[in-house]
Amino acid sequence: DQLAQLDAQAEVEDYKRFELRGDYYYFRSDFDQAIEPYERAMALRPNEITARNNLGISHISARLGDIAAHRSRAIDIFNGTLKIVRTGSHEWATTQNNLGNAWAQLPNGNLEKNFQTAIDCFTRALEVRTKSTFPAEWATSQNNLGNAWQNRPTGDRAKNVQTAIDCYTRALEIR
Repeated sequence: DQLAQLDAQAEVEDYKRFELRGDYYYFRSDFDQAIEPYERAMALRPNEITARNNLGISHISARLGDIAAHRSRAIDIFNGTLKIVRTGSHEWATTQNNLGNAWAQLPNGNLEKNFQTAIDCFTRALEVRTKSTFPAEWATSQNNLGNAWQNRPTGDRAKNVQTAIDCYTRALEIR
């Protein structure tokens, strides 16, 4: 029993060490360096939402290596996060927003499907991230939704751009 307690304490300490190392790089915007310690932290504690989100964002923001693989890994992480957070919660909305960013930046596959999936994710995030309850996050999701519409590779270009402008205009109500 005492040995099990020591092992559990060592696991907590290892998790914290990896998370802090990831945070060090993450908050310096050195996302490529943040990935490895966050991956190790998540391996130890796969249900820790903050580490999962920071790891996913690091994969979205990575600039080295296989960019498509980084974005795909972010999608997998965020999809996994959606399975462990309560639907409609603040964490769910944050994850939807992050998932939308991953889909919007996925450089391979069916780009129309990628952007439509991103638009759907941002729209779901906005169900929770309302102007009255989470104004700054609402503006961020509106801006991200505008980016997805602006960069959508198919459809009526003028309508896509107008929709993007409408999203940006809403975001400017706060920012």
